[in-house]
Amino acid sequence: MYNFSQTKIDQISIHEVGNADNGIVNISAQPTLLPEPIRELLTKYFLKPFKEGMSYHFDIDNSNPVREQAIKIFENKEHLHESSEILAKELLSSSQSPNIKTGEFFVVYFSNCQVENEVVDALGIFKSENKDTYLKVFPENHGFGINVERGININKLDKGAIIYNKDQDDGFLVQVVAQTNQNEARYWNDQFLNVRPREDNYHHTHQYMQMCRDFVMEEMTTENRGEQLGMMSEAVNFFKENDHFDRVEFQEQVIRQPEIIEAFEGYSKKYELDNHLSSIDDFEISPQAVRFNKRFTRSVIKLDKNFHIYVHGSRERIVKGFDENRNMHFYQVFFEDES
Repeated sequence: MYNFSQTKIDQISIHEVGNADNGIVNISAQPTLLPEPIRELLTKYFLKPFKEGMSYHFDIDNSNPVREQAIKIFENKEHLHESSEILAKELLSSSQSPNIKTGEFFVVYFSNCQVENEVVDALGIFKSENKDTYLKVFPENHGFGINVERGININKLDKGAIIYNKDQDDGFLVQVVAQTNQNEARYWNDQFLNVRPREDNYHHTHQYMQMCRDFVMEEMTTENRGEQLGMMSEAVNFFKENDHFDRVEFQEQVIRQPEIIEAFEGYSKKYELDNHLSSIDDFEISPQAVRFNKRFTRSVIKLDKNFHIYVHGSRERIVKGFDENRNMHFYQVFFEDES
């Protein structure tokens, strides 16, 4: 879906931005000229984190300074430096928490990005807040000396967004990366960029799997952890084994029990309302979203410090009970073959 093998940096402007509390904003007078080796290194640094995943778009019904400057730059990329100054000041005003670190702010014009079978230009907006310590060893007096330097780790992009020159009337196609904790990242996604998820198959798959996980682990009233994990594993398997999602088919195959289906329906309506989601009954399943969500699905029951039981489905084959003679809980696990 995204291919950057032919992507090049055409222009780049760099500023320094802090937060509204310290008021730090140092605007460079002109774009930065890059030697070719640095240009190639920065291209990898900026683009490597952007893979298949959640995509976003700007709200076209409300004014948005980032979207407005993106339109201006795509109309004439020579406006990039002028627009980058406006974006730096907008980022400063959006950075209200004193905990937000001062860092380098990059605005980059990319050419030749392959996206959804199209080749388009893109606008990259990045901020580097965290610095690493490096040792620089160098020859000195027939031996070696060592200096300590602080700098950007090119394997860790803190915050970034790529705005593709595509679907402008729908608010562009946007990808976002924010590596810091969720509270600090909100100022980047919500206050500065002000983007919302693009309602595509990845989004629908991701949201439905997340909703299922929350329902099973938080709302199912059962003391049998095996039943919970078994249902969640069966839900994941449904998404792994099918190309198309149908709500009724999912409920019949995974949830099955009428009273739990009724509870799930009520939960899903509240979940969609609370998260401002559209109610979607069928969609094409995104394998990328399934792989992403599978990482956050628990499948193990930890029993004291003695045993772990891994549950991958077939919840009818694990039964929980209580032994009154031993005054202890137990699980019965039924199987056909042992390997």
